Formats: sequence, C-alpha cells, structure tokens
Amino acid sequence: MLRQKNVRSVLDYILLDEGLHFGRLPKALIPFHAYRKGDVRTALEEHLVEAASFMANAGGVCRLHFTSSTEHGKAVRTFLKSIIPHYEKRCRVRFKIDLSVQSPATNILAVDEKNLPFRDEEGRLVFRPGGHGALLENLQALDADLIFVKNIDNIAPEKLQRKILSYKKMLGGLALELQASVFTMLRCLEKRQISADELKTITGFCRSELNVKFPEGFSRLSPKEKAR
Repeated sequence: MLRQKNVRSVLDYILLDEGLHFGRLPKALIPFHAYRKGDVRTALEEHLVEAASFMANAGGVCRLHFTSSTEHGKAVRTFLKSIIPHYEKRCRVRFKIDLSVQSPATNILAVDEKNLPFRDEEGRLVFRPGGHGALLENLQALDADLIFVKNIDNIAPEKLQRKILSYKKMLGGLALELQASVFTMLRCLEKRQISADELKTITGFCRSELNVKFPEGFSRLSPKEKAR
C-alpha cells in the first residue's frame, strides 16, 4: 500500500475499528516503545517504570496522578488495573495511582486550517481540551509538596531513562532546598521585629534564586513596609 501511495488505506487500518482502532484510544494506551523478545510498552507503562526509578518513598510507595478525558477514563482505569501487579513485582514498589478528569471549563475553541472557528454538521461550535496549562486546576487539588509534571508522550525508553535519572533527582533536590529556604524566610518575616540585615538577605535571595522583581521605590520603603 505504501508503494502504491495508498495512504488512506494505511490510515484507515491504523485509526479505525476495522484495524488497530488507535483513533479511539488515548495516547496513554497506544503501543509506544518496542523492546527485545516482542515486549511492547505503552506510554502509560513507561511512566510507571520511570516513576519507580526515582519517586518511591522510604516505604516503597510510588505515587502518581494521571489526568484523562471523560471518555477515556474507564479504559485507562481498566488498563492500569491489569498492569499494576506486573510492574509492582518488576519494579519492587507499590503504586498509589489517582486519576482525575480535565475540567470541561478549560476547553478551547477548535479551528480549521484557516484558523477560523470549526463547526459540526449542525453548525455548532466545536471545542477541544485545552493545553497543558489547563491542567493546573487538577494539580492544585493534589496534596503534595513536590510534583514532577510530564505530558503522557514525553517519555523515553527505559535505557534512556537511566541517563536522565540523576538530573531529575538533582532538580527535585534543588526544589526541596529552595522550599526549605522559602519557609525559613517566611517564618522570619512573620516575626514582630526583623533586622535590616535579615531583610537584605531575604530580598537578595528573592532576586537571585526566585527571579523576583521588586517594584520601583522598594529600596526606599521602611523595614516594616518591605516585610509586607
């Protein structure tokens, strides 16, 4: 078919129910990486393997959160239920996995190739899920101090994951270090009396480490006003 440039038939086989029906599957459940001996992993499976390599706590529990569309939620849950026992045994961790649905309120207007609003056969405007920023609402609902954020198809094969593992750990360590410093300085600011030297240290930290830009005239404010 490829030699005959019969692209339509190839796409039909890949996307439609008569073939692989990938058109109805979320990216999380599409076979993604091929390994030796015929082993094929979906993107969802690769996220479990990667998370187990650096996110398990002292008790061996690895927490993950996935967000899916309403239509794919059941399929994702069913697939997770079928693979978790295998990967818990293989990775020697226990997975605690939560799922949420992206809020329809964050949907955006679909457009055509001319960047004009797309309408269905009945003339109604068509909306589609928003981009990654739309998931901030889901993330804010999580009870966690540190969250590593990735989109589902931004995942490498296992052998390449090992090369980036140390960098992920360093970034996580840096984030926790900054968090500890911020909390220390917030406690300092809550004191009734704060010295000029303490304020100087805090403002310097905010500028150099947090990229905070203070308003014009900040240097002329009193220590009490700066602390606010």
